[in-house]
Amino acid sequence: MATEIKAWQISNGQLLPVESVDFKKDHKEIDLESLIADNPELLGEDLLVIDRQRHLGVGRQLDLLCIDGSGRLVVVELKRASTGREAIAQALDYASWLNSAASEQIHTYAGEYLGRTTPGQTLAKAFSDHFDADLPELTCQDHRIIVAAPRLDPTAERIITYLAGRYGIDINAVFFTYAQVGGMEVLMRSVQVDDEIGVQHLHRVRTTESGLLEMADIRKVRHLVDVCRNTLKAIPHWDEGPSATLGGCFMYSVTSDRHWRSMCRVEVSGAQMKAPPGELDVWVRTDNLSNETGQAEALVRGTLEKSPSYRTSQQKYVILRLTTTEQAVALVGQLRDWAVGSAKAARPGVS
Repeated sequence: MATEIKAWQISNGQLLPVESVDFKKDHKEIDLESLIADNPELLGEDLLVIDRQRHLGVGRQLDLLCIDGSGRLVVVELKRASTGREAIAQALDYASWLNSAASEQIHTYAGEYLGRTTPGQTLAKAFSDHFDADLPELTCQDHRIIVAAPRLDPTAERIITYLAGRYGIDINAVFFTYAQVGGMEVLMRSVQVDDEIGVQHLHRVRTTESGLLEMADIRKVRHLVDVCRNTLKAIPHWDEGPSATLGGCFMYSVTSDRHWRSMCRVEVSGAQMKAPPGELDVWVRTDNLSNETGQAEALVRGTLEKSPSYRTSQQKYVILRLTTTEQAVALVGQLRDWAVGSAKAARPGVS
């Protein structure tokens, strides 16, 4: 966690300690929120604020919702006083809401917020203007949590460390020290250098081919990833790209009629569904696959859900967990057959 910030004013060659002031005495929590909303770089990275003070029900109000350059959503919980376990619980509550939200809902909320200053502004346009890149497909389940406060009490620090270390939850804290120097107000941020390096390395791993392959080697799924990639990236009109989505995956998509559609994701990280080492999750986007190939979505879902490697289904995805090379060959072979418009009937019992 972050270390204490100590500042000195240099006056006539002398060092005069600058005493920090309790931010909450002279400011409201909304003041800190406004500063960060207008200057999200205060959180230590390049973020775009896409919603603020969103009411989620009685007594529940999300301070800030941001998005980073890789397209991951970031829940930000702000406190102007010392942060305890209650603040961590609030942040987790808001993250649990996001985990069950639909991407269309986030697009709507973002449009409402962004449109207040730029009428008609959409999330896709704001993302493109800010990051000079196209907005990736949103995955609400792939998100991060930042708790921003003057300090963190030992209980809250222990909880954050436990959540991150034991359960792999992407949660961290940013600290601010407020001081008054010669009539000026000074706000200082504390970010632990090791954490910054770790975040940069993790982002690099998630968004490069070599980084994902390194991750595959560590998780002992390289052989399964290679089988999937060899077939999927050879499918006509399917584009492969590394992505930070799901904690790190190879994403396969099709662009046609000016529409970008995700077909499937090979989740190298294993983070979303907690896949054990040696096991690889593949997410198949059934509605897009159906629209692109002309196969009935019911047929696509039915075939995949009968597979011995079937894991679970979500609103738009069927998720399969591969444990053997044979399973990988059968799955990607089926996807290839659908994609190239094979006249063969869907092979029952994809394994």
